Amino acid sequence: MTIIRKLDLLGVLLNVALLSTNICPTRAQYCDTTDVCIYCAVGTSTCADGYTTPGGGACGADGVQIRNPKGPGVTYSKFWCGSYYVGVVDSTWDALKPVWLWSGGEVKACTSDTKTLFTCAKSRFTAIEDTCDCVVSSRFACSDFDLGDTWPMECLPIVKATEDTWTNTNFYFKQENPVPSLDPLDPSSVSITKKIQVSVSVQFGWLDLWGSVWDCHTAACRNISFSNEGCTGTNVKEGDPYGQEQPQECNTTCNGRGALCTVDYIRYNYIPKTGTTPPYRIITFEGSFLAVYNALLNLRYRPDPLQNSLRLRSQQYNPTSTQLLPFERLIAMVSMSGRVVSVLRNMVVIDDVDNAPVLTNPTLTYQPPDECSTNPLTTLEACHFGQFWRYEDTDSVLSIPGIQATDVDLFETCTSSVPQCTQVDINVLTLKGTTQPNSKVGLNLYQNSRSALGFDGFLSDCNAALLVLSYSVETTTLLGTSSSTVLYYNTQHSGNQEYITVSVSDQGNTGTSMVAEISSTVVPVTIVAANDPPQLAVAVTEYSVVEDTLKSLAGMTVTDPDVNEVIESTLAKLDWLNKPEYALSINAILVQLSASKGRLFLGYSANLQLTHTAEFSVLTVRSGQDRDGAADYCRMRDFDYTAAADAVTWNPLGLGTDSLQVVVRGSARAFSSVCYYVNVGEAACPTAAESGCRCYVFDYCDTTHRTILLFNRSRAGYDDYRAALAARVMQTDLTCGGLPFQRWPDDFSFAVPCPTCDAGTPCPTCSAMPKCRTLAETG
Repeated sequence: MTIIRKLDLLGVLLNVALLSTNICPTRAQYCDTTDVCIYCAVGTSTCADGYTTPGGGACGADGVQIRNPKGPGVTYSKFWCGSYYVGVVDSTWDALKPVWLWSGGEVKACTSDTKTLFTCAKSRFTAIEDTCDCVVSSRFACSDFDLGDTWPMECLPIVKATEDTWTNTNFYFKQENPVPSLDPLDPSSVSITKKIQVSVSVQFGWLDLWGSVWDCHTAACRNISFSNEGCTGTNVKEGDPYGQEQPQECNTTCNGRGALCTVDYIRYNYIPKTGTTPPYRIITFEGSFLAVYNALLNLRYRPDPLQNSLRLRSQQYNPTSTQLLPFERLIAMVSMSGRVVSVLRNMVVIDDVDNAPVLTNPTLTYQPPDECSTNPLTTLEACHFGQFWRYEDTDSVLSIPGIQATDVDLFETCTSSVPQCTQVDINVLTLKGTTQPNSKVGLNLYQNSRSALGFDGFLSDCNAALLVLSYSVETTTLLGTSSSTVLYYNTQHSGNQEYITVSVSDQGNTGTSMVAEISSTVVPVTIVAANDPPQLAVAVTEYSVVEDTLKSLAGMTVTDPDVNEVIESTLAKLDWLNKPEYALSINAILVQLSASKGRLFLGYSANLQLTHTAEFSVLTVRSGQDRDGAADYCRMRDFDYTAAADAVTWNPLGLGTDSLQVVVRGSARAFSSVCYYVNVGEAACPTAAESGCRCYVFDYCDTTHRTILLFNRSRAGYDDYRAALAARVMQTDLTCGGLPFQRWPDDFSFAVPCPTCDAGTPCPTCSAMPKCRTLAETG
């Protein structure tokens, strides 16, 4: 069971005081049993009462004082290569003599230089008088940086850690061998029966045993990322796993944590920061010698987000810690029977990890105009083309603002006097068009071609260049020329694309790996299709013909660069693509030929749609069998289905009949008033003025799914009638059963299969089909 409660503030502060008084402010100070710092003057051989130096040397020469044992209850220090402890000798109780060890051997570093490491020359201690080579070396390395009382310049054993990563602390203690020159005892053979308590504290990170730290989170925040994004309420603040910016205590147990977890309890304490002092995070556990030994072997540490040794020394990122304590201390305190037996101070060397730079992308926060959602029929270009667009074959400049680069650790190696000491590298690549920067001040511009920019510089100068990018589909000098690589190019057909890729590299300026981190972002640009005019070419300037003789007029060719483009544009669909009067004009060229005196004949007519001659104009209404969800235009015709079981008079418009009526300028007009007569000169229509004249109508709904009407171009108002008819078609229910039909094999409407369609054949119209028509009438 996990218990979270407020911790007694006085008790916490007393514990911190106990930890702190064992750590004297400068390297020439050490502590006695009453936690009073004893001074040994540098350069003298006089030690405080009860202290001596190894080999009788001067205090300042070796910097080490050893307390001479005077009898039971006297504390003494041993500082050997590969181990060191503070032990208690007392004949009245079990003697706990911890010997501190580090996996892989003891490595030290100076608190002023965490990059330079010193390793002991010997693999194990041999006698109490031995001094570790790394102690002597590192003492001199540190002496040049001694700043007095600001913070202690000293050499400490190190614990290795990695930024934003859980790492085992890899330090532990064993019991001293009765023969001190021999290796410490195996933990399983130690006979101490009393409970041993271990407390470990850090200030810039977290500690954890077997994942138990998550017991001190609310359920919603367990097993999530270290940054704890999304946690609310009493969860995590300033890296505190216990939920509050006040003294907290959280107790948990070993339940379900495996065979090695045998300590009696695990307790987490959080002491908030006071003024400029960072918070303390403490883990405490208690148990047998073997239990706490196994616990130390499994103790792990993770620094606060983005924290590392470089950052702790950076006045930009951590101005407070730089002045007070520019490194992470891991302090371990061992107690037994209420007595502090040993205090070990480690310095945590946190390797920095190169965090990738980040680029903002203006498209990710773009909000279209309100009109786009409130008016489905709007023709506002921004509602159809997106945030950034330009028309095909233009040189007008498009401004693209909002791209900026950030890097959370770019300046970790910089000083306060030179806050920007590292540079980034920027690349701006445009797939088809051309892009120019906002500014070139302070940049090393190593690439500046039509579609590629490459430059490096300080982050502020690079961001000034990216502040507003200037894009054009084509440069003014190449616009419309054969040298243009984007002539007739647009992104509204054939999957064509246009985009600008911006990438930033931190060039590996931070991070122990020294490998560059690169981030990229893509800004899409819509190149809107423009209707490019067709071109007519004639091989000869003049044709010679013979009177009353048919002559072939060869050598005329028509080309159109975009006639076959299948445009995908919501604006084009709204404006003309989805309107039936334009159905036959899509991806087609209208060619008009005329002769002032003679007559023209087509020698080839396959795949051509005749629209008009000198006498008549052709209007074809075709069901959209080539499009999903298309309309059933044939449903508008005059039906002749009279089966007894399904006798229905259903003529929504009368399409395909002489009596087809639409309203033209406020008056109803029949098709016969403007149609081209099919029987002029016959007995029923000798002069085209008789009532027996019949319109030229082709009803092919049952075969090719279309109706063809011919208009007499000489009859007044035929253009108005034709336009009114197109509008009426658009306003009429065009579907079978009130729903669009689909292509085979889903050729049905109103959830009823079209019954007369052959298997495997598209069913483009249901207008003459009894079952579908009946449902449409009754349903």
